[in-house]
Amino acid sequence: MANMPGGSYGSRGKSDNDIYTALVIIACGVASLAIGFVCYKAVELLGSIPSFKF
Repeated sequence: MANMPGGSYGSRGKSDNDIYTALVIIACGVASLAIGFVCYKAVELLGSIPSFKF
């Protein structure tokens, strides 16, 4: 593969944060809130978080 004139081989500029970065952050936040809510309801209804022993 040929190099571009004046460009260095193998180096790329720093990428900017874009909408996909924001979507990943929002998705992680929503997932954390959902897990927290499920744990809260489990403690409220069952008295503790159930453990899965095999």
